[in-house]
Amino acid sequence: MGNNVFITKSRSFKKALQAVKNHFNTSLENINVEVINKPKKIFNFYLSPVIVRATVKSIAQTQEDVDACFAFEYRSEGVALVIRFEQGKGCKLREDDIIKLAVKKQIKDVDTDVIADAITKRFEEVIIAPPQEEVKVDEQLKITVSDNGMEAFVKFIPAEGGKALTYDDIVSAVEGSGIKFGVDFEKLKEIAADKEYEKPIKIASGKAPVNGKDGEIKYNILFTASNKPKQLQGGYVDYFERDNFTSVKAGDVLAVYIKPTPAEEGTDVLGNTIPAEAGKELNLPVGENVHLSEDGCQIIASVDGAAEIKKNKICVTNVLIINGNVDVSVGNINFEGNVRILGGVKARLSVTAKGKVDIFGTVESAVINAEGDVYLRSGILGSGKGTVNSGGNVYAKFIENANVTAKKNVYSSSIIHSNIECYDSIIVKDAKGVLYGGLVRAANKITAQSIGSQAHAVTTLEVGIMPDTRDEFNKLSSEAQRLQKELSYISNIIDMSGTALSKRQESIKAKLISERIKKKFMLEKITGEIEKLIEKVNDGTNSSVNVYRTIYPGTRITIETLVYAVNEELQYSTFKIHDGKIIVTSFEDK
Repeated sequence: MGNNVFITKSRSFKKALQAVKNHFNTSLENINVEVINKPKKIFNFYLSPVIVRATVKSIAQTQEDVDACFAFEYRSEGVALVIRFEQGKGCKLREDDIIKLAVKKQIKDVDTDVIADAITKRFEEVIIAPPQEEVKVDEQLKITVSDNGMEAFVKFIPAEGGKALTYDDIVSAVEGSGIKFGVDFEKLKEIAADKEYEKPIKIASGKAPVNGKDGEIKYNILFTASNKPKQLQGGYVDYFERDNFTSVKAGDVLAVYIKPTPAEEGTDVLGNTIPAEAGKELNLPVGENVHLSEDGCQIIASVDGAAEIKKNKICVTNVLIINGNVDVSVGNINFEGNVRILGGVKARLSVTAKGKVDIFGTVESAVINAEGDVYLRSGILGSGKGTVNSGGNVYAKFIENANVTAKKNVYSSSIIHSNIECYDSIIVKDAKGVLYGGLVRAANKITAQSIGSQAHAVTTLEVGIMPDTRDEFNKLSSEAQRLQKELSYISNIIDMSGTALSKRQESIKAKLISERIKKKFMLEKITGEIEKLIEKVNDGTNSSVNVYRTIYPGTRITIETLVYAVNEELQYSTFKIHDGKIIVTSFEDK
């Protein structure tokens, strides 16, 4: 094929390749081609010649990948090891494989050093043992059983000059190994006819035990809201009013009990019995206000009410549980008992309960009405519209931009820009304990960690009078002030009128005098009502505003009818009435 290296140049790369092929007289697959220069090209024409350098690929580059293999030949001079070494990327010969086969064929006095030397020096034939007769090894069968006894496998080891195993030989070996159950004889026939060597083949399978099914309860009703919106006249629907809890009547079958099934024992491939467990009876979830039928297979409502799962038991109860948010998908809640909401209450929705209301999520600009206590475990973000009315206490993580009325106490870790009316006390002294902005009114006392803010947020606190009484008092006081101003104005006109008056002026003066008498009568009546209200008011000795840390300017405190404007920062202070005026003392929270 000429010289090993060939360099040519041409005006065309294609012509250069043809010249290379002609030179070496072989295909391009057997040639390495290297472009020495890269000339510029215009309209597929090179501006200067293409120069390429070509060499013939070595045998290692062109041959196929072949694995190494070996064989023993029994000659007069001794046992010969004949090797065909790997080609390309084929698998190399391992000394262990040669020695293992020599042991299997019972070749005596094997010289392992000669084997190692042959592999290292790549000798294709070497004598590894003295002359001897070939020992013929029959085909062998290995039988294994899985650790759990549920499967059996066979593995064929090829003969080395000996006899092959027949179907009967295989069956005898399997039976002799102690395998008694689940043998696949069709599989044995198949593998006897077409053997695969050195590969585990499954030939038997046990029967797995079947445990009985435990008792099961099937529910006849959904314990969640149907959530269907209320139908209105004219084909309209009200999405805020929905069927949002499951109502049942006495005698309704709420659930059916399916009794447990027996067990089915199993057998492993060795014939051993595998025990199984029978299904277990269930403790039926019979809770409050339900009972079992005579056969014990039905759970029946004993009273009318709302059905629910409570502490893993079926109950009919006066407690309604909402397992998520009260939103448009749930609608407004109006329930005769207690209400527990595991989510929050979204804007524009309402929750009304005869008992208490317990809300785990955040309340937005919604309305909460309860005759009992209200628990706002994640607080309320009222956006100025959120309202809470409680016939008992209100417990809130925080109250922000909301309106809250409580017939007893209000407890919160913070109250921000909210209007609060409380008929006992307001306590704000958890971790934050901040109270600022809005109008906060309590009949008894207000206690907080800090009141007002460094920004001097306008914060109005009123204690010592029941909120409804104070509203009436403020209304009457405003009316009295208005009448006093009008009386003063009328009296000034009458006093300035003099005596020399025309008939028309006399008539006007007479009307003013009549109006003054009428307004005096009205003022006296209102003043009497104010005095009656004052009689209802506490004497102020137990009414106070208490701050643990700091109260800031911008805070206005009213105790009964007395007013105190905070003009400087004060710490650890109590505001109360003493000798007819509001005084500031060291903190005392009694």
